[in-house]
Amino acid sequence: MINLHDPAHLIIDANYLGIARSPNALIVQIYLRQGRTVDLKKALYAAIAANLVALGLRAEDVLVSLSENDLPDWSFGLGLAQYC
Repeated sequence: MINLHDPAHLIIDANYLGIARSPNALIVQIYLRQGRTVDLKKALYAAIAANLVALGLRAEDVLVSLSENDLPDWSFGLGLAQYC
């Protein structure tokens, strides 16, 4: 899902952790099941940044957030937890 937000509705610290971000900063949020290793997550962050840099974005402007969950955290309709 891609959502475009008016910059006035986003609060992105332009220098958090010493990384100089531009007004073109992009947030990538991914929901996923628990269980990936730290090394796999780091590889994902690097791949996302590299692919977006190839499209003309700055690596400094790519913020990635993973939200892990488990089987009971999903419902695909009907008000049911299909994986439980």
